[in-house]
Amino acid sequence: MARAADCKLLQQVSRFKFARPDLQAAVMATSTFCYCPRGDTAVAKRQYDAVASRCIPIVAANEAEWAFSWRAQPATFSLRVLEGDIVQPKDGSGGRRLVHTARGLPTERVAALQAGLAAVWRRYRYGPRWAAGEVLDSIVEELADRAAVLRELGCASGDGGLAASAGGHRLSSA
Repeated sequence: MARAADCKLLQQVSRFKFARPDLQAAVMATSTFCYCPRGDTAVAKRQYDAVASRCIPIVAANEAEWAFSWRAQPATFSLRVLEGDIVQPKDGSGGRRLVHTARGLPTERVAALQAGLAAVWRRYRYGPRWAAGEVLDSIVEELADRAAVLRELGCASGDGGLAASAGGHRLSSA
């Protein structure tokens, strides 16, 4: 079950009461759930902050996107709710419904989401020093996969040169 601090965080973040990032990070790190409303785009930094804190993100967005989502399936470590269910629910229970949903999750489901977080959080971590399995590896893997697809399609050669036609010139990494 969710701890009281979880729902406190949901309420505080949703009311934008955290002016100090260090305080927000400390609360997120001790919470089970983190409310992550949609930003201006389908990708928001706050959902990655939640993952880095190992706090289950509850992403309130009709169209949420995650980097590396085909490697790390978001449904295994996060929850998504539709914006209309939170912002303008017909019964006026938006925030209360979100807290009730978090508190009502079966213990097994919370444990599975936490296990999913434990498996992927490093993929989204970046910092002053690189460590194996972190975001740099995810980016390199993504680029390697894209290069393989380009080679299969005949758009790139095996030596790293791009076999694309750009005004009759061959593009090369050399």
